[in-house]
Amino acid sequence: MGAAIAAAERRPDGTSLLATAKDAFTTGLQKAATVSAALTLVTAVLVTTLLRNVPAIAAASAGTGTQRDTEAGEPVTAAT
Repeated sequence: MGAAIAAAERRPDGTSLLATAKDAFTTGLQKAATVSAALTLVTAVLVTTLLRNVPAIAAASAGTGTQRDTEAGEPVTAAT
């Protein structure tokens, strides 16, 4: 935009050049935002689909090492 403003100041038809540059900038920015939003949505759907069956990791207990739930539902702790 800075170059377009500088060029518009040096030309007699600078206002039309500046208006065209602003329009091009705005259009490009809108297209970039649209593509970014679409990619974000696709990524969210993929992550939700692919991680649907991944079990959650249990929080670590304080002072006794890490702790995970087994398939039987009993906690497994580190030996102390």
